[in-house]
Amino acid sequence: MARNMVTRTIISTQVTALCLNLITAEPFNETFTLAGTYKDNAKMKKAIEKMYNNDEHIIAQIVHSEVVNTLYGMTEQKFMENAEILPPRKQYNNSEAEA
Repeated sequence: MARNMVTRTIISTQVTALCLNLITAEPFNETFTLAGTYKDNAKMKKAIEKMYNNDEHIIAQIVHSEVVNTLYGMTEQKFMENAEILPPRKQYNNSEAEA
């Protein structure tokens, strides 16, 4: 018997950044996955800096980026256990939609 799956295709951006260890002064590359897409390297760098920069290491420069489409899925049971419950969507009838 096939189990019902909840699926979602998510577009993300994989970014390879040149980082600097501030303690040892050694550069290294690190790969990050950001939700969505970005128009330029400056916006990608800013998003990564918010989550990564600290007293030990910083982002120096974006080396490479790639937009990735990934299909995610989980069973309905797992989805119900982990999902946030939202308020019901507003229902429209034809007269409201045409107004």
